[in-house]
Amino acid sequence: SVSTFAPRTAEKPLHPILQPSRPRTHLSPFRFVACLLLAAIYFALLGPTAAWAISSQPTISEAQAWCITDETGAVLASSSEDELFAPASITKVLAACVALDKGVAPDTVITIPQMPEEGWEAAQRAGYAPGTTATFKDLLAVMLVYSANDAAYAIAEYVGGSQSGFAQMMNEKAQQIGMTNSTFKNPHGLEEEGHLTCAYDIALMSRELILNHPSIREFTTIWMDTLRDGSFQLSNTNRLIFYYDGATGL
Repeated sequence: SVSTFAPRTAEKPLHPILQPSRPRTHLSPFRFVACLLLAAIYFALLGPTAAWAISSQPTISEAQAWCITDETGAVLASSSEDELFAPASITKVLAACVALDKGVAPDTVITIPQMPEEGWEAAQRAGYAPGTTATFKDLLAVMLVYSANDAAYAIAEYVGGSQSGFAQMMNEKAQQIGMTNSTFKNPHGLEEEGHLTCAYDIALMSRELILNHPSIREFTTIWMDTLRDGSFQLSNTNRLIFYYDGATGL
């Protein structure tokens, strides 16, 4: 739209609030200096806020790709948000979403299956021995907080019947919520050919998890805790939980 300006042809009386209470006078030197000081304090306090408000794009130097959405899911700012990459442990966000969608009760006892050896030499684990048991709640906590791959593996076996079966459930869920650029091959995120997603799809699955299962924050916001009667120290791998007030862990 185009705005135009034209001088008023007829003067109208000002609203009483706008009427000057006394004739204008020149500022004394003291008042002039005081006004300058007040202005300096004002812009010192609000300057950064004002600068952010007029900035069209935040400056992010470390992330290869990123996507910022609001509470409705609308994209506010992004960079390379559709570029595909291996998601690593972020995979576990969708794994949690699929498992919770199945309605597994928190106190459900799950038997730990035999873990693969090949490719798991350096994998993050919580030390669950095959044949032992753990509740779904504990496995979910250690998977999301400690990023334990053995916990993700056990949940997938229980919910999906097999790793491939659970991966199929993950891909179905991904398509259902609009993650059209993603393909998942496993529930834990260890590198596997074709296991790919993008920043925009990660925003979608994180929003889905928080909206449909808001109690998940009880796990994702844990900084430190213990499991198995204190024998296992649980420390969150997401340092923002400690340093950034309001972080959800997703």
